[in-house]
Amino acid sequence: FQTTPILIGALGGHLEVVQLLHENGANIDEKLEFNEHKKHGLVEIAAIRQHIDLLVFLYDKTPDLSKRLRELMVS
Repeated sequence: FQTTPILIGALGGHLEVVQLLHENGANIDEKLEFNEHKKHGLVEIAAIRQHIDLLVFLYDKTPDLSKRLRELMVS
């Protein structure tokens, strides 16, 4: 899946890991590519896996968070 440490942290719901990686320059806009048509970022991963604390962390850092959540619910 060509994943990165911050995506792995998000998949596991490890907020502290995601915070640490972000503070040290990791891109919170990384996308996990499932196939050529479907990519999910930290927001989608946190929502699908119900990692609410991670969504709260991303709230101020992701300007289009609500739009991405709506698109995820519609898809």
